[in-house]
Amino acid sequence: MPIWTINRIIKRNHLVKKPEIFEKLHKAYPYVQLDAPNSLHQFDIVGPRYLHKGNKIFSLHLIDVFSNMVKVKAYPGKRNLFVAEALVAAWQGLGIPKHLQLLVTFQKWTKLG
Repeated sequence: MPIWTINRIIKRNHLVKKPEIFEKLHKAYPYVQLDAPNSLHQFDIVGPRYLHKGNKIFSLHLIDVFSNMVKVKAYPGKRNLFVAEALVAAWQGLGIPKHLQLLVTFQKWTKLG
């Protein structure tokens, strides 16, 4: 018996169920009011990026979401010391934010540092 015949028989006997559509939960999502520079900074570690001769670098990015000012530093690793140094250097140029959002993605579960 062909597949379209089977489908027709199933539909005729009302055995096909439409998938349920899930409703949004309407939960309050944390929101930061952006009214001036240094309201919110986003920080991300990108890498590793490989250079010639097998050397690798990690790029540490900080962006002021309101003004779109960016500070970027490259380091040979993602140790805590490098992260702290990059944040201090960026905040010396941009100013200290009211809120900091860390954008963290791991390629594998490793300890930062």
